[in-house]
Amino acid sequence: MRNPELARFFRDLAAYLEMDDVPFKPRAYEKAALAIESCDRPLAELHLEGGAKALCTIPGIGKSMAEKLAEILTTGKCQAHEVYRLRMPVDLAALTAVEGVGPKAVKVLYDHLGIRTIEDLAAAARAGKIRPLPHFGERSEQRILKALTVVQAGTARQPLAVVLPLVEAVVETLASVRGVERVAIAGSIRRRRETIGDADLLAVARKAEPVMRAFAGIPEVARVLGRGSTKCSVKLATGLQVDLRVVPAESFGAALLYFTGSKAHNV
Repeated sequence: MRNPELARFFRDLAAYLEMDDVPFKPRAYEKAALAIESCDRPLAELHLEGGAKALCTIPGIGKSMAEKLAEILTTGKCQAHEVYRLRMPVDLAALTAVEGVGPKAVKVLYDHLGIRTIEDLAAAARAGKIRPLPHFGERSEQRILKALTVVQAGTARQPLAVVLPLVEAVVETLASVRGVERVAIAGSIRRRRETIGDADLLAVARKAEPVMRAFAGIPEVARVLGRGSTKCSVKLATGLQVDLRVVPAESFGAALLYFTGSKAHNV
C-alpha cells in the first residue's frame, strides 16, 4: 500500500473524530497524514525493515498511530476506521473536498438527508433540501452548488498537451527561488500519460519553508489545499491539483522513482 493511501486512512480518522467532538486528536491525525504523504520512503518498506517501531521514526507518529499503520500494512484494514465507516457510510474524501463542507457538516447531511456521495449532495442542493438544516441556510446551499462545479471541474482529467505548459511554468517559477537546487516533474505527467488528473512536483532544497511559501503564492494558485513541513498541495485556477514535495538531495532519486510510479510499479 502506498503512502497516499495510508494517509487517507488517517485523514478519515481525523474527520470521524471531529464529528464526535473529540478534542486535539483530529489535528494530530491530520498532521500525521501530512507527514505520511511527505515521507520520501514508502512506509511499507520501513515496516518490513523494523515493524511498528520503525514507523515511530516518522515525525508526529506515536506508538498508537504506528500500530494502526502496521495493522493497515498487514491486513489492508484498520479496525478503528471500520467501526466509524460502518456507523457513517459516506464518501468522506469526496464530500470534504467540497469547499465549505467539513466533517461536522457531513454528519448533519447524513443524519438528516442520508447524503453519502457527491451525487447525493448535488441533488439535495439543487432541490433546496440543504437550506433548512441546522447551521446551513440558503447562502450555504448556494456556496455548496458553486463549490460542486469547481470539484467536478477539478476531477475531470485534462489532456497532457493542456496541462504540461501550465506545470512547466510552475517549475520555472520554483527553480528561480533562492535555495532551490533542482525541480522535477513526477507522476503521470513524467510518464507522459495522454490525460492527467493531477500533477506531482519534487524540489531539492535545504530549507523547505521558503520553497512552499513561494509555491503557495504563485499567481496561478486559486487555493491552498494543505501544507505540511515538506509538502504543499494547491488547486490552480484551471482546477488542476498540484502537489509539491521538498526533499534532500540524497533522497531525490528514490523519491522521483516512487512518486512517478505507476501505482502498480510501487506496490
